[in-house]
Amino acid sequence: MQYHQLPAQLYYCAKKELAITDIPFFAEEVMDDLQHDLRVAAVDITGPPEFHYFDIDLTGARPFYILIAFPVTKRCDTGRFSFLETEPFSCLTTEYRGPMAGIGEAWTDLVNSTLAAGYLLQNQGREVYREWLGFESDRNLTELQLGVAARWF
Repeated sequence: MQYHQLPAQLYYCAKKELAITDIPFFAEEVMDDLQHDLRVAAVDITGPPEFHYFDIDLTGARPFYILIAFPVTKRCDTGRFSFLETEPFSCLTTEYRGPMAGIGEAWTDLVNSTLAAGYLLQNQGREVYREWLGFESDRNLTELQLGVAARWF
């Protein structure tokens, strides 16, 4: 687990309120369209795709907001999605290697370690897909980023 202060970033993204179980379906629905819009508009993608979660309930008991986002170099007129400029993001990170079936446990471990270290959580978490080979691949590499607001000493 490492602390990072990520800079402000411009993203092209799709947003939806959904349940945890609906994430793969939403991703399948929008990933190609997001990339297509950016190709047509000649906008450079500057990093791997990211999923941003807001007010997520890890138990799956209630819906939350997700952004499926690509970091980009500029805004322009594009398709049906939106541009978002984030503020700097303070977070604790860890890497998870494996299939999506095990990522929930990795999130639980990160949350527990973060709380044990005295951090106060923000309402945002992110997944950065550094290497993606498929939903069930044990070679996927995902960086988990858990937003933190302050730390008790």
